[in-house]
Amino acid sequence: MYKNRKKLCSVFLAIIVVSALLPVSTKAASAAWDGKTIDVSWYSRTGTTFDISTPAQLAGLAAIVNGIYNTDITNVIGDQSVIVDNRVDGAKSGGSNMSTDTYHYGADSFKGKTVRLTADLDMGGKYDAAADTWSGPNYMPIGGQYLITPNDSTTKLSSSFCGTFDGQGHTVYNIYCSRRCTTGKFGDGQSVGLIGRLGVHDNDPEELRPENPTVKHVAVTGYIYANRSVGGIVGKLGKTTYNTGGSSVGGIIQNCANFATVSNTDAKGCGGIVGAGWNGGIVENCYNAGRVMSTYTCPTGGISGSNEITLKNCYSIGEISAKKDSYAMAIGTNNGGAAYKLAVLNCWYLEGSAPGGGYFSAGTVISDGALSSDKLKTAEFVKTLGSAFVADANGINGGYPVLSWQKNIKTPYFSAYSDVSVTDWYFAAANHVVSGGLLDTAGDGQFAPAQPMTRAMLVKALYRLAGAPAVTGTPAFTDVPEGADYAAAVAWAYEAGVAGGKTATTFNPDGSVTREQLAAMLYRYAQRDGGTVGKGDLSEFSDAKSVSSWAVDAVGWAVENKLISGMKDGTISPRGTATRAQAAQILTRFEEIAAS
Repeated sequence: MYKNRKKLCSVFLAIIVVSALLPVSTKAASAAWDGKTIDVSWYSRTGTTFDISTPAQLAGLAAIVNGIYNTDITNVIGDQSVIVDNRVDGAKSGGSNMSTDTYHYGADSFKGKTVRLTADLDMGGKYDAAADTWSGPNYMPIGGQYLITPNDSTTKLSSSFCGTFDGQGHTVYNIYCSRRCTTGKFGDGQSVGLIGRLGVHDNDPEELRPENPTVKHVAVTGYIYANRSVGGIVGKLGKTTYNTGGSSVGGIIQNCANFATVSNTDAKGCGGIVGAGWNGGIVENCYNAGRVMSTYTCPTGGISGSNEITLKNCYSIGEISAKKDSYAMAIGTNNGGAAYKLAVLNCWYLEGSAPGGGYFSAGTVISDGALSSDKLKTAEFVKTLGSAFVADANGINGGYPVLSWQKNIKTPYFSAYSDVSVTDWYFAAANHVVSGGLLDTAGDGQFAPAQPMTRAMLVKALYRLAGAPAVTGTPAFTDVPEGADYAAAVAWAYEAGVAGGKTATTFNPDGSVTREQLAAMLYRYAQRDGGTVGKGDLSEFSDAKSVSSWAVDAVGWAVENKLISGMKDGTISPRGTATRAQAAQILTRFEEIAAS
């Protein structure tokens, strides 16, 4: 069709903007959870292995384990009788500052059973980049000790997940989980994460304790917020047969990654991977790239906030903060477990990411795991972490190592721009055109998606797409200064017949580009050097006759090649202004056509 672009020097998205570590579907994610539907049709009382492929099914898993569910849920798919509300009155569920000793739990903790994800899941959370806030359907952690209905003590859970949760290399995106109790009863909002509590409560009968409850091969993104024991992957590790002298390792968290913001307001641990890593267990081959923060003097850490377990082959690059800097550790704080050299094995962190240091143990801050950003991105560091990790070849984690199951993911987990959320439809395109060198950023960490695309921006993009060839002359446009960064691009576009002047003497570089003008420049680009293009049909659009005569073929071609689509009202809107977001999407598609 036309010449492929010459590869430009890649401009990598080098800096993680920790204020916007946000989710995006990188595989064929399901439709977002509506917050009104749960699906338990996948479950049977006699089964031992279950596959989950939709957000409603994940919410169904929470309902089965917890026994009750959000009041917003009005549609239950499958046999509702498998959701059993067991209620215990007057029993001690442990802890302090709780409203009641009445609590709920479900009929199945999945002890000895396996739940597998077979798709990426979108839990429906929405991020407002300008306000740095989340909203959406309130995620129900699978197990935990929190209130299903905010501040309603009659809906308190004390439930546990005791099986194996295998993400199988999938991601749970856009979690919005706000389970903080604001009545002053801090114990009513604890053990909160993707899995709220892994293993049983301290006061549960010993015969309920599982052997090696496990969470593995999964990543999460979004926002997770509660009072106590809050983690990205697991809120709290509960009791297992390890605590009764059995051969169990305890709770196991393996090959997981957290990109979510994790936040708490009270004690008992806040961590990127696990909030309260208690009661024996291991976190192995995991990393944290999310913000972890506490507004309390709470042990806060990138891997395990309050820690009693083994941490092995892990690293954290997310920003860690707490009410007092001395409580903000990049790895975690010892809560009575083994000494540092026995408990923290081959764990590392980004220097400067936590004001308290690396790990606090026995009254001492240990910071010997700190590395610079450059060193964390080296092949040598990937080898140091071990075979579970690979280099970030696709730039999904800012160049830092990723888990081997993430090696084929193409789209970054986070946004490098304060004004672009990864949930925005143009997120991938914005990343592509900047990292590929076609468009420049708007400065100050912004992409400016709603800003009109200018003529100068567009000819620069096409000039770079063509490989920035040498130009032989300079058009006599009085409004194009010789030293302007777009001067060569204007000269090339004029010489190649891609763009002409607005008048005989002016180019109007700051003028906005309309949809038909954008189509025309791409059409001419495709025709240069004798390339041939087809002509599409515009008859389906109610305003087809409003397309300028010189742009009819170009707009038809652009529609035929899915570069430009119609508006919701059935028009093509040829003279509507093209935004930078729209141009990014169109240029990305244009490159795909070039490569085909």
